[in-house]
Amino acid sequence: MSIVEIPKLSKGHYGTWLGDDQKVSYQEQLRRIIDTVLEEKPTDFSDFLERLQSCGVTVNTDRKNLRLKVPGQTKFTR
Repeated sequence: MSIVEIPKLSKGHYGTWLGDDQKVSYQEQLRRIIDTVLEEKPTDFSDFLERLQSCGVTVNTDRKNLRLKVPGQTKFTR
Protein backbone atom coordinates (compact mmCIF):
# COMPACT_ATOMS: atom_id res chain seq x y z
CA MET A 1 0.00 0.00 0.00
CA SER A 2 1.16 3.47 -0.71
CA ILE A 3 0.89 6.35 1.73
CA VAL A 4 0.15 9.84 0.53
CA GLU A 5 2.81 12.04 2.10
CA ILE A 6 1.33 15.42 1.20
CA PRO A 7 -2.40 15.11 0.45
CA LYS A 8 -4.07 17.63 -1.81
CA LEU A 9 -6.33 20.11 -0.05
CA SER A 10 -10.00 19.83 -0.79
CA LYS A 11 -11.66 22.60 -2.73
CA GLY A 12 -14.28 23.25 -0.10
CA HIS A 13 -17.39 22.01 1.60
CA TYR A 14 -20.00 20.23 -0.52
CA GLY A 15 -22.75 22.54 0.76
CA THR A 16 -20.70 25.55 -0.30
CA TRP A 17 -20.16 24.01 -3.70
CA LEU A 18 -23.93 23.61 -4.15
CA GLY A 19 -24.38 27.28 -3.44
CA ASP A 20 -27.25 29.23 -1.98
CA ASP A 21 -29.53 28.38 -4.91
CA GLN A 22 -30.13 24.82 -3.69
CA LYS A 23 -33.70 23.85 -2.94
CA VAL A 24 -34.63 23.41 0.74
CA SER A 25 -35.21 19.71 1.45
CA TYR A 26 -38.58 18.42 2.58
CA GLN A 27 -37.09 17.39 5.92
CA GLU A 28 -35.77 20.92 6.46
CA GLN A 29 -39.19 22.33 5.57
CA LEU A 30 -40.72 20.00 8.16
CA ARG A 31 -38.17 21.09 10.78
CA ARG A 32 -38.96 24.74 10.19
CA ILE A 33 -42.72 24.17 10.38
CA ILE A 34 -42.35 22.10 13.56
CA ASP A 35 -40.19 24.80 15.13
CA THR A 36 -42.76 27.50 14.38
CA VAL A 37 -45.59 25.35 15.75
CA LEU A 38 -43.61 24.60 18.92
CA GLU A 39 -43.01 28.34 19.43
CA GLU A 40 -46.80 28.72 19.66
CA LYS A 41 -46.68 26.35 22.68
CA PRO A 42 -49.45 23.83 21.90
CA THR A 43 -51.28 22.52 24.97
CA ASP A 44 -50.95 18.81 24.14
CA PHE A 45 -49.89 16.44 21.37
CA SER A 46 -53.27 16.45 19.61
CA ASP A 47 -53.21 20.26 19.56
CA PHE A 48 -49.69 20.05 18.11
CA LEU A 49 -50.89 17.75 15.31
CA GLU A 50 -53.87 20.02 14.57
CA ARG A 51 -51.56 23.03 14.27
CA LEU A 52 -49.31 21.06 11.91
CA GLN A 53 -52.33 20.28 9.74
CA SER A 54 -53.35 23.93 9.73
CA CYS A 55 -49.87 24.73 8.33
CA GLY A 56 -50.49 22.35 5.41
CA VAL A 57 -48.65 19.29 6.72
CA THR A 58 -50.34 15.93 6.07
CA VAL A 59 -50.32 13.90 9.30
CA ASN A 60 -50.73 10.11 9.12
CA THR A 61 -51.17 8.17 12.37
CA ASP A 62 -52.44 4.91 10.81
CA ARG A 63 -49.24 2.97 11.41
CA LYS A 64 -46.94 2.44 14.36
CA ASN A 65 -44.89 5.59 13.67
CA LEU A 66 -46.12 9.11 13.05
CA ARG A 67 -45.65 10.09 9.41
CA LEU A 68 -45.60 13.64 8.06
CA LYS A 69 -45.66 15.07 4.54
CA VAL A 70 -45.32 18.69 3.40
CA PRO A 71 -47.12 19.96 0.27
CA GLY A 72 -45.34 18.75 -2.86
CA GLN A 73 -43.70 15.79 -1.13
CA THR A 74 -44.51 12.36 -2.57
CA LYS A 75 -43.48 10.06 0.29
CA PHE A 76 -44.06 10.43 4.03
CA THR A 77 -41.28 11.26 6.47
CA ARG A 78 -41.22 9.46 9.82
